[in-house]
Amino acid sequence: MDFAAVVHRHGEDTTQLAMFKLVSRIREILQFRTDSAVNGVLTISVEELREDALKVARELDEFPFDDVEKCAIIEKAWEIIGP
Repeated sequence: MDFAAVVHRHGEDTTQLAMFKLVSRIREILQFRTDSAVNGVLTISVEELREDALKVARELDEFPFDDVEKCAIIEKAWEIIGP
């Protein structure tokens, strides 16, 4: 499913609120990880990476999206954050 289909199915208001919360949470996690770098080197364990991924996914738990729709929204959020 693509992002446009999610917006069409759930409406712009719901999707926009979800995106706002999701992008904010991702930026918060990235800032925390960046701040923890030592001499420009970030060390992160697989477990920490899993925890961060779960934190991101949990941001969408209060919304009526199914798993496929959540993936589409998370992918779009990374497009917004990424270069």
